[in-house]
Amino acid sequence: MDIQSALSYVGTQKIEDVLMIVYGIHKQSLVDKSLRGSFQVDLMFSSGLTVRGYIIGLNKKAGQLTLMNFSQDNQSYYVQYIDFHGIQSIRVDNFEKNIEDFCENKLPEGIGEPPTILGLKRKMQELQKILQSTFHSTLEINIDWAEIDKEAIKTIWAVDGISKQIEQFNLLVENDTDFIEAFNESIKHITIIDAQTSNMSIDQGVFTIAFDFSAGLVNVVKAVAIEKYLSKNL
Repeated sequence: MDIQSALSYVGTQKIEDVLMIVYGIHKQSLVDKSLRGSFQVDLMFSSGLTVRGYIIGLNKKAGQLTLMNFSQDNQSYYVQYIDFHGIQSIRVDNFEKNIEDFCENKLPEGIGEPPTILGLKRKMQELQKILQSTFHSTLEINIDWAEIDKEAIKTIWAVDGISKQIEQFNLLVENDTDFIEAFNESIKHITIIDAQTSNMSIDQGVFTIAFDFSAGLVNVVKAVAIEKYLSKNL
């Protein structure tokens, strides 16, 4: 799918949800150890103030974010601590490179070249480390790679999509100590399985996320749904 075709899937989202997406992309750039994967945003406030920079910290519960930018001579950094409730609009740099992250997983397939199986395995390993850091545990993510058809493009995009949603889920709960405590008491493994029907379940310490891989990104379970399910069932 090309960029022009994908634009029709973007739709509208709440300001705080866009901030979470941007922050999630930046956090992944830190994992990759390169700001090339991140991008700057312009934040316009109802007061008329406009600020620009990288979103390097965000606490949705407190309604606060941290913005980083360079000095005019590019010799030093500066940060701003912002209450994001006053933000009226956001302008995103290099949107075409990140459009898929703003499409709410309604795309029937991905943008550009799909990731490789090796790339997906590495992404899951890094994601596991991120979750272990958040939950201060030995939490494991399990997926049967032998069942992943590397020739099935929609399946590849589906696995890539669920990794992104789990990462977004982590951002939703990383500052919620009560949630983290309840999670650690109940869950030791996250298992992702291919199934005709989308559902989530918890059994003997295993949190299972099931959906139809062959449908591509359409049926990928969203981060907010994961957080909502666990909040009710932990």
